[in-house]
Amino acid sequence: MNKTLSKALILLSLSMLLLVSCNKNDSRLDKTYESQKKMNNSQNNTENMDKSNLEEVAKTYYNALYSSNFNKVKEVASPNLTFEDPTALPDYPEKVAGLDSLMKFFQESSSALNMKMKIIQSYTSNDRVVIFQEITGITAASTFGQDGDKIEYKMQGVTVIQVVGGLVVRHTDYMDYKGLFASFKPVK
Repeated sequence: MNKTLSKALILLSLSMLLLVSCNKNDSRLDKTYESQKKMNNSQNNTENMDKSNLEEVAKTYYNALYSSNFNKVKEVASPNLTFEDPTALPDYPEKVAGLDSLMKFFQESSSALNMKMKIIQSYTSNDRVVIFQEITGITAASTFGQDGDKIEYKMQGVTVIQVVGGLVVRHTDYMDYKGLFASFKPVK
């Protein structure tokens, strides 16, 4: 056998041993590959969803949340959803982690506020849907630390909803709380 052929066979044998060794002894490669594959599928699902589908998922979630249809919310939101409101009032949580915690929070607050939400406009950018909304309602004046029996209120804001793999994963509110307090009118 010539020297070149011998070297080639040795390199081939070593390569095969290394390959077999890696495949046999390192299950972490399989786990890493599967994890990467799932993440890519999730990103591809979002990329493959056209803008109208992203907007549909976001609006379905948003309307269901504000109408307390929590079964519908569960259908379109990730269990690990994060809610944030960096503009929140001091008594209001700035961040809520997890879908169950968010639903509990909205259930408690929306029943006290007797609110109605109306989407004014929306648009989609990448995996985010931006919603301009108006919230109105009539509630006990004491809910907002006001005197009297009941007050009417109105508030506007912007919500950014991130959709990944067909599920809402992040909900961020930017609300006009100054405008909310300026809108208070006694109900007779």
